[in-house]
Amino acid sequence: MKSNIFGESKQDTENLVEFEFNNIIINLDLENCKSSKEELLDKIENAYKNRNFMYEKIAEKLVEIKNKYWQDEENDKILTKEEFIANMKLLYLIVNSKEVYMELDDGDMFSGHRIHGYFDWNLNLKKADF
Repeated sequence: MKSNIFGESKQDTENLVEFEFNNIIINLDLENCKSSKEELLDKIENAYKNRNFMYEKIAEKLVEIKNKYWQDEENDKILTKEEFIANMKLLYLIVNSKEVYMELDDGDMFSGHRIHGYFDWNLNLKKADF
């Protein structure tokens, strides 16, 4: 399968299409999915194009937790939402029959825990955690 953004898929089976783009793993999870590969590809390309919006939603949810409960005693600087976003790095972007999921490196804000964002297909944040 080919994407206008991600190029040629590195894996394309009945239940999974996988791309690797700029060191990010992009997956279309078709297991138990009634949508077509093309529909899921459209959803994940849209999510990728709007990833900065998604980062903002995750940061709005987690920056207060970082500042309140995860302060480093040596470096007790309060992070702004923008600084929080700058510390994140996208690792995985996955779409399935129910949602869009992104997994991000936390830039050591949460002691190396990964940040997880769960969005509906319209990119409304359902849940963010680490």
